[in-house]
Amino acid sequence: MVIKYNIGKNKYRNWIVGENDFQTEYLGKFETIFTLGNGYMGVRAATEETYREETRGCYIAGLFDKFPGEVTELANIPDWLNVDLKLDSEKFDLKTGKILSYQRQLNIKDGQLTRNIEWESPNGRKTKLSFERFMSLDNIHFTALKVKIIPL
Repeated sequence: MVIKYNIGKNKYRNWIVGENDFQTEYLGKFETIFTLGNGYMGVRAATEETYREETRGCYIAGLFDKFPGEVTELANIPDWLNVDLKLDSEKFDLKTGKILSYQRQLNIKDGQLTRNIEWESPNGRKTKLSFERFMSLDNIHFTALKVKIIPL
């Protein structure tokens, strides 16, 4: 696991951290490092497709849950980032096929998390995928996820 620091240029110098390898054993660590939040809402940086090694979590400030005999904890809200992709009838899953390139970056200055992947499916189909997400500071109820899929 290698975290890349200082990969930003010009006005983004010292504002971008990233990773260049997809390793399931480090998903939990990067989920916390790349967490997004705006003071009202927060979301762990789990991948858009799901893996059993992840701990997904979306939270709202001040929303707690407690059952008898348990400690009060932040309650999870519905996961709005879970995207189940099928590309030419094949499920998009980085644990299958071949990762040709992988990059995930958090721009701390703009609060944007991006992930760019070139993936070859088990059947040999090559695809470029781009995921971008952010949470607005101006409108605390507004979040966005943009997914771009390009066949190669």
